[in-house]
Amino acid sequence: MLSLDFIRKNPQLVKDCAERKGEPAPVDQLLTVDAAWRAAQGAAETARAEQKTLSKEFARSRDQALLA
Repeated sequence: MLSLDFIRKNPQLVKDCAERKGEPAPVDQLLTVDAAWRAAQGAAETARAEQKTLSKEFARSRDQALLA
């Protein structure tokens, strides 16, 4: 099994080797799904960081206006 990092760095090599073996290699689909997953992961991390910051701010002030 190839690592995702290797496939990201060498997509054409993976396609060529799979073609020589007669195996299907949906490298383009894999990279598209990987890019979408990485974008979603980044958005989730950003949202978590924002939630943590807001939570700390609310804990300090106990301002009910911040709760919304």
